[in-house]
Amino acid sequence: MEYTKVLCTTFKNIEVHSAGDRDPDAEGVTGISASKMRSFASKNDYKGFKRGVPSTMKDEHAKAMFNDVRKGMGIKEDIDLGFELLLNEGVHDKAIFKAVFLAGGPGSGKDYVMDRTLRGHGMTEINSDKALEYLMDKEHLDKTMPKHQEKRRNAIRDKAKKRCRVTSSFSN
Repeated sequence: MEYTKVLCTTFKNIEVHSAGDRDPDAEGVTGISASKMRSFASKNDYKGFKRGVPSTMKDEHAKAMFNDVRKGMGIKEDIDLGFELLLNEGVHDKAIFKAVFLAGGPGSGKDYVMDRTLRGHGMTEINSDKALEYLMDKEHLDKTMPKHQEKRRNAIRDKAKKRCRVTSSFSN
């Protein structure tokens, strides 16, 4: 067992000063409390949380504090907040086309990113990898991509890309 030396100090007196009264119904920082801030964090309400930080605090620091509070509360955060705010802005507006392109090789985490950012936002996934995997299974090709199957695999890859091609015209 490890022991820590404790320093004891005797004070002659201790003065307590009030920081002032807080009106819990007041707007802005005046009415904010740690409970309110944790509530905003637990609801993933960055805008509400931001209203409770000093106006002089940089946005990047407010976001870091927001994420730290969520982390301290044990809330798992897999979504980049800035990306989510961008995605929510206008995602269901009619006649507005938004596209998110994810690039990476097999096993690079594209599906992981999709599941944690785009699901539930009205987006449609167009993924030639899934079509390629399906066609490779159908043709009994090895998914470790051996060199001797390259010619057959490239033909299958072209088929997969054609199946996933999207042609649309947009008009107002």
